[in-house]
Amino acid sequence: MTEYEEHEERVEEIELDPILLERYMKKLRDKQSPAGAVIGGLVAALFGAGIWAGITYATNTKFGLVALLIGVMAGYGVRIFGKGIDTHYRYIGAFLALVGCVAGTILTVALLLNKAKGVPVADLLFNPRFIVAVMKNTQPFDYLFYAIGIYEGYQFSLVEIDPEEMIRETRA
Repeated sequence: MTEYEEHEERVEEIELDPILLERYMKKLRDKQSPAGAVIGGLVAALFGAGIWAGITYATNTKFGLVALLIGVMAGYGVRIFGKGIDTHYRYIGAFLALVGCVAGTILTVALLLNKAKGVPVADLLFNPRFIVAVMKNTQPFDYLFYAIGIYEGYQFSLVEIDPEEMIRETRA
């Protein structure tokens, strides 16, 4: 018998009290904070965008895989500050990862234009035509990295439920 099969057999032997399980899940849901998820995820995503822009500025090379880092950071920001166990927290993490990737692209172009032409970064960042132009000129390959970042934001957004704690608190 494999280790996995032994684990499955032990899990099947454990009986959980449905009422205690519902109380446990309610306790976890009471800790959730949608506002915390949005704020924490947004701050983390924008920090990641700044890292991406800084790396690109310093090296004159755009590393698309940094979008993965933005996704992980956004996801963990949602997880830590949102304490979510419900699926909609995943969507928050995915969306904020996209926001971070787009912000990283816009900030990168603004910093590079500042470096090359001396255009003030603030003038560019607050110019809607500049932002539209950057997004229109985003390369198709960039969208692949955005997708990876979105996936990571989705994956890392939920609090992991500790099975041992759940069993301790809900055992019949």
